Amino acid sequence: MHALVLMTAGPDGVPDELQGGHEEFIGELEKANKVVLGGGFPGAFPYYGAYLLSCRSLDEAREVATSDPYVLGGAIRCDVVEWELVAVNPAAVDRSALRYP
Repeated sequence: MHALVLMTAGPDGVPDELQGGHEEFIGELEKANKVVLGGGFPGAFPYYGAYLLSCRSLDEAREVATSDPYVLGGAIRCDVVEWELVAVNPAAVDRSALRYP
């Protein structure tokens, strides 16, 4: 199953000191083939970004999302919703955005 993690920043934004931990966290999820795609929403405060997880259950997705250093640090609130992914058009993806673990 797939779950979309929608991240909303708190009123104080996201402190720079949490950035490295978040990037490491996402990198580990990529190595485990749990992150399908993700990215930020520049200039769309309070919406910070989103990522799509591949998990066994919605509960697992929630557990993963709430272990993000951004969430643990109190800078981000995340909403996790099941997404019935029905198609991906690889030709529409900017190749420079592709990363392989």
